[in-house]
Amino acid sequence: YDFLEENGFKYSSRLFPINVGLYGDNNFPVDLFNPARRGKFYEIPVRPFSILGVRIPFSGGVYFRILPKWVIKYFIRKLNARNEGVIVYLHPWEFCRNIPKVKTSLVGKVTTYWGIKKNERKLEDILKNFKFGPMYELLK
Repeated sequence: YDFLEENGFKYSSRLFPINVGLYGDNNFPVDLFNPARRGKFYEIPVRPFSILGVRIPFSGGVYFRILPKWVIKYFIRKLNARNEGVIVYLHPWEFCRNIPKVKTSLVGKVTTYWGIKKNERKLEDILKNFKFGPMYELLK
């Protein structure tokens, strides 16, 4: 964080507040916070949706691709109603319909290829139905 702040960055969104096996941690906060407790640098975690204390990732990557659009829209509506922002994050390759196929496990196939063909239309619908803005607006 010190390096990022020293080099002019104002925020990061690198923490994933859900343990999904390969990365993330359920102990990470879900709200914006100042990790160094000094300066003006903030961590803006990708907010999960919580049901009965269980954090559910939904707004990016494989989670955005595998979940039905109506579920994502429901989660965004509920969080917005509580005045909680949602970060939608997508990787450029997740829009590549001709992504090269590699030999991998079933889990690898799902996490890499599932939903790519519908991802662009899903994102367009989400963008039409909700207001989004730049990350720095979350710092206000």
